Amino acid sequence: ASSMGTIQPYLLGNLPEDKSWELFKRVAFNDQLEEPNEDFISIGKEIIQKCGNVPLAIRTIAGHLYSRNIEYWMYFRDREIGIIGQTDIMPTLKISYHHLQPEQKQCFAYCALFQKDHRFDV
Repeated sequence: ASSMGTIQPYLLGNLPEDKSWELFKRVAFNDQLEEPNEDFISIGKEIIQKCGNVPLAIRTIAGHLYSRNIEYWMYFRDREIGIIGQTDIMPTLKISYHHLQPEQKQCFAYCALFQKDHRFDV
């Protein structure tokens, strides 16, 4: 592989459960000093299990749930999130995209018209 100028991919494993919860809590509760109530903790732990302890999925979803009420967390857990695996990140990206503002979706679609390494003049 090295003679062809390629290298073997390094596959990152999933986070351990305690580290997954630390990441989720840090993002979803914005490093609050006080412990969140039990309902949020219980639902949050169910969500990280559905995320398969995948860091990108945890961070994306926790950021989406930040400052939302418990009813929304329950709705999200029950209806919006399926089980996200290590090899399929598309559900996480889909969740991120669907929760963008309409103007942000337009910008995203516009940028998709350009090649991967395109440089934008600003």
